[in-house]
Amino acid sequence: MAIVLCLFSFDLLQTQQQGVNGNNNKQMLTTDAGIKACIDKCIVPLVTAIGAHPAIQCWEIFNEPEGMLPNGGWTTERISMYDIQRFTNRAAGAIRRAVPNLLISNGSKSFYFLSSTIGKNYYTNTELINAGNDKDGYLDFYMVHYYDNEGGNGQQHSPFHHDASYWNMDKPILVAEFGAKGYNTNFNMSPTECYKQIHARGYVGALSWTYTGHDGFGSLNEAKAGIGYLKTNFPNDLIFSTQPVINLGTNRALNKPLTVSSTEAGLTYIAKNINDGNNGTRWSSLYADNQSVIIDLQTRYSISDIVINWEAAYAQTYSIQVSNDLTTWTSILPSTTGNGGKDVLQKLNGSGRYVRLNLIKRATTFGFSVYEIEVYGSAVVASLEDESIATSSVFPNPFQDKITLNLLPNSGVELSDLNGHLIYKGSDNQIETSALPQGMYVLKVTQNGNTRIIKMNKN
Repeated sequence: MAIVLCLFSFDLLQTQQQGVNGNNNKQMLTTDAGIKACIDKCIVPLVTAIGAHPAIQCWEIFNEPEGMLPNGGWTTERISMYDIQRFTNRAAGAIRRAVPNLLISNGSKSFYFLSSTIGKNYYTNTELINAGNDKDGYLDFYMVHYYDNEGGNGQQHSPFHHDASYWNMDKPILVAEFGAKGYNTNFNMSPTECYKQIHARGYVGALSWTYTGHDGFGSLNEAKAGIGYLKTNFPNDLIFSTQPVINLGTNRALNKPLTVSSTEAGLTYIAKNINDGNNGTRWSSLYADNQSVIIDLQTRYSISDIVINWEAAYAQTYSIQVSNDLTTWTSILPSTTGNGGKDVLQKLNGSGRYVRLNLIKRATTFGFSVYEIEVYGSAVVASLEDESIATSSVFPNPFQDKITLNLLPNSGVELSDLNGHLIYKGSDNQIETSALPQGMYVLKVTQNGNTRIIKMNKN
């Protein structure tokens, strides 16, 4: 069981509730002295005393702080969004320094406060740091709440009707509150279908309200079927990692062209699942060692980080290489031992247009299976060596039984498959290819020190 530890709620300014001192709490939330006192005398001692523990999913700064806003809020006292941002920033920074590697988030009442698609994201790193001036005061992931009285017909703000990517947010999204009994007002959706949609649409988790069933939104008994659905159908996705979610920037591999050495029979575990941005879909290879995945980033990048999210059939041994031409490969992660789960490979050093994951040895009797591969890095300017400056002509492309070349004097040719296996090397004007299987190949033509790389397809 993972625990979300929530520090404060909008109830801080519900003065009609017993024991709430609206004036004192408002000072705590809106003044530098009040924020500092709260952090120094309450938050840091509390977090330090509890420390790090594998059962702690995260520290949540606020539950629905937008309930305290002048417009759209409902508390008897109100504060500004700037006040919420500043407090969130400084509290998050203090927690991160007090006990490093704890996850930190904030429970927003609606996507309206998190997404530029329908509103504005007030909780990005830039927004929070600009408000509180604490460089460590950022969130590791986003938490959103949803009920079907939000937005138009109840679907405008709904995670059940929109993929996680729809919201155009820069961090993973946890649906942290929704009706445990499902919905039957603006639309009909059972608890099982709620959990099913959240998983299928690429969100990282789901927390239904409530455990006790005290306020009419349902209880654990009603949510049980949905939780059971995930346990039965996606047991490997119910693994919680205590490692913080790190914002690595833009995923350069997302939806880019790729090639795999093999695919398990059927239409489900196909290659494009590897980089579709959905950790609920996966690719699986044939049941054999020595497989590969090659992603074409379509321009050259200086690669700094790679994330691999393995299914249960992970690679016991694998390596990663980069290339500019699909011919010369440079290792950026030599043969390494894997243990499944999610590998966050940081501080890599290498540049190239193509990234190859060499899957060397299986950890199971099945093939290799990957939910998602993400590649991060900055674009670099290509050198003249990468340009197609040799003038020899090659045809046809796509080819079938032969490749015909019109070579200039002093030219040489190499034909290889995508795994770098040399098929032909020489200077003939015709290459016999009838025995080659269908797929993509790389033709390298050199002449007087100039090189031309051509991707060739056999139909």
